[in-house]
Amino acid sequence: MISFFSFVMVIVSFYLPGSVVTAKLRLKSSSLYILFSFVIGMVLLAYQGYAFGYLHARWLTYFYFGVAVLLWYRDKSFHQNYLKAALEKIYKQDRKVIFCLLSGAVFQSLIMFGSGLRFPNGVEFFRTNTVDGVMHLSYIQSIARQFPPVEPGASGLMLTNYHYWSDLVMAEMVRVWLISPSIIFFQVLPIIISLLTGVATYLLIKAWGGSQKTAYWGVFFLYLAGDAAYVFMLFFQHHFGFYTPEIDNGITQFLNMPHAFAKLVFLTSLLPFTFWTKTKKTSWGLLSIFLFASLTGFKIYYGIFVGVGLVTCTAVQFVQAILKRQSIWQLRTQMMLCFLFVMIAASIFLPANHGSGGLFFSPLEWPKIFLGKDYMNWNGWWLRLQVYETTRNYKYITLLDAAAIFICLVSVYGTRLIGVWPVKSLREKLGTELLAFLIVPSVLFVVLGLTTLQVSGAFNVFNFFVVSSIIFSIFAAFSLSQLQTSHSYLTKFVLIALIILTIPRVTNDFFEIIKMYQNNHSDYTVSADELAAFQYMRSKLPPEAIIQAHPSNYLDHQTPYVPYFADHNAYLSGVNMLVTHNQPIDDRSKELVQLFKTENPGTFAAELKARHIEYVYLQKKADERLFFQVPNEHFPVLFENNSTMVLGVK
Repeated sequence: MISFFSFVMVIVSFYLPGSVVTAKLRLKSSSLYILFSFVIGMVLLAYQGYAFGYLHARWLTYFYFGVAVLLWYRDKSFHQNYLKAALEKIYKQDRKVIFCLLSGAVFQSLIMFGSGLRFPNGVEFFRTNTVDGVMHLSYIQSIARQFPPVEPGASGLMLTNYHYWSDLVMAEMVRVWLISPSIIFFQVLPIIISLLTGVATYLLIKAWGGSQKTAYWGVFFLYLAGDAAYVFMLFFQHHFGFYTPEIDNGITQFLNMPHAFAKLVFLTSLLPFTFWTKTKKTSWGLLSIFLFASLTGFKIYYGIFVGVGLVTCTAVQFVQAILKRQSIWQLRTQMMLCFLFVMIAASIFLPANHGSGGLFFSPLEWPKIFLGKDYMNWNGWWLRLQVYETTRNYKYITLLDAAAIFICLVSVYGTRLIGVWPVKSLREKLGTELLAFLIVPSVLFVVLGLTTLQVSGAFNVFNFFVVSSIIFSIFAAFSLSQLQTSHSYLTKFVLIALIILTIPRVTNDFFEIIKMYQNNHSDYTVSADELAAFQYMRSKLPPEAIIQAHPSNYLDHQTPYVPYFADHNAYLSGVNMLVTHNQPIDDRSKELVQLFKTENPGTFAAELKARHIEYVYLQKKADERLFFQVPNEHFPVLFENNSTMVLGVK
């Protein structure tokens, strides 16, 4: 019942406000109307949450929803006609399309669905949901409590150097509708976003002149594309397996929720931008910028992509105007749109990312990871490279680097590499401007992924590969569709071989997920005793109280799980996450470790109070013991069961 209510509230939160805006576009396609209504509504929810939050007027969100409902009701017959047309279109739609979209959404959501649910032995989390998923839950909860957001695992520090708009969207729904963050994050939004992303892919391919076959290939790559590193593992290690990092895999998309949100917005935003390049209609341009700019909040890599694309297509138009001896004044609208994008994107990015650190040059780090001893272990490459570097044989160094790059790109993109360059028919349909917008940043992202690392997060530059793979996937769909028109048996063999090469990683992961649930192999279970302690803290402690777990609590060191379950900010929690976000917590972390070694309870209590820590959460484990007996006059036991205790600080 709660899940059904959550689904309804998500639809209301996205669809109603979005449809009010979409109605102004007077679309002929009911499918576009539905897609735009959901995505525009989702982005609007983020914009209003961001703006009203900084204005310290979050109560205006209720006014926002009220106005949206009234405006929708005023024109309800207009909206109902679109809905009726959409339902009729779905009924008449090719059943194979419906099946592909629904089954793809179910497959992608499967990896999320089991996490966060209450089982007899506690709340279980699977795969990286144990760390990344819990981090997002704590962020959602923190943003719902206050804005601008603070780090739930570092009291007094703002949530910075991280793209938190996906968490902001969910936090707004949690705040307004009082929905469980866990249900929204794990059970509800994955299937909605996955289905909408499939629809966006399908409609984008159609807008680019693709056939039904092309659309099938596009949906195939969206849901089932995987890497091809296993080919090289088979060659170098002589065994078939999947041991290399998963850079981009169709079935594990939601293990990176900001990416899933941004991917949906990105693919949808390409539709109005496509229409704008063809018609130069201002409304399409403004809608494109509205969606493009939000990407800097959802996932900065997507924002960089569209920023580079906008600059590139404007430069192309500028050069064409000069060559044709036309007045560049005709480009004023395009330049104004670029300026508008920069202003909105900067207002989103800069307040929360002023200390993110950017990139630094470090060539071929990802290729070296694939070739390293932990994965493919190609000793010959490393030994030859050392010899050639010693003798300064740049010719063979270049050849070795080229081989490493080739292996890396095939490993990362798999058969999507077919789409590195679009077929002639697609190039003609896209036109120079849109083609430049797509190709230049895609190629640049490949180069950046190969030659840079991130100051905060280091190997997070894999996101450059992930974003470019979206464009390569769609281009590859057109290439394979063109091949499919051939009646040659050789061509059919090639197509079958490409399918077989594409899906092993995804197939393996799918069965691993099924096995994981069948065997109930969770990566972490928050026990019933822990949940009882957390329930006590949620219900009995003052809302503004600062809590602290023992520094030896392994999961709390990885991710802020105690702040999430206790629904209180911590002095220090989720250290690993804070480090990757370039937060200044080194001194705090070292001091806390030493502090918990204090033998005098009075001194310990005084030091905790000096840091505004009012409560301590402990598990009854050998590595989480204190160096004095409790309870005592400084540390009364407020709650205790077989495996946990909550101490007050006096």
